[in-house]
Amino acid sequence: MAGAAGDAVVGVITGAFTNVFKAQDQTLTVETVHPFASADPHGLILFFVVLAVVVSTLVAMAGFGLRSQSGFGLRLIMVVVYAVLAALVGMGMARWIAGDYGSGFRVATALVALGSAAIGAVVAGSARLLGAPGVVLAAIIVVLLDLVSSGGPLGSNLLPDFYRWLAPGMPVAQLYSAMRSALYFDNGGIAMPVAVLGAWLAGGVLLMALAELIRSRSHPRVAPAPAR
Repeated sequence: MAGAAGDAVVGVITGAFTNVFKAQDQTLTVETVHPFASADPHGLILFFVVLAVVVSTLVAMAGFGLRSQSGFGLRLIMVVVYAVLAALVGMGMARWIAGDYGSGFRVATALVALGSAAIGAVVAGSARLLGAPGVVLAAIIVVLLDLVSSGGPLGSNLLPDFYRWLAPGMPVAQLYSAMRSALYFDNGGIAMPVAVLGAWLAGGVLLMALAELIRSRSHPRVAPAPAR
């Protein structure tokens, strides 16, 4: 069994096959391959990195989006800068606690930055477009529904149908999956998570651009009066 696939997957599949062989009076020997890091045997540290980055990105971009009147360019720079800093700090703390993650550490850090930028762009765009109601809406989508549908470290496989249907298109589940792929499976299956996170980032950037366009039309700049 691939330990880094998650406790739920490992537990369900191991239990099912063990019972089948037990019914035939045979003992099944289970060998664990691709395990989580020894200091993080259940992948909890990695998931809490995702959780911390998602929540902090929401708070930071909501605060900046509501208080700042800056234009599209500066907002986009803030989204990118915060994403890079959040990824470096989050993964740096994880490495400090759990030890060396191996050659996939840099890829995993880049994925965390991508996830933060995707969520940050959506929150910043919503805040610019709708103000406080936009932040509330973004929080419901990218935090409440997103985190619940991810299923946490156990994954979404044991969740109700609605959340299992929702999980593949949400950032948290895909980011956590991509990080495990980078760290423990030599980037296997990483394309889909990257595509989903990229789509969220593109959607957030478009939302930011739309908000700026609407605001510019609602509040056109007045040309200065000519000097007499």
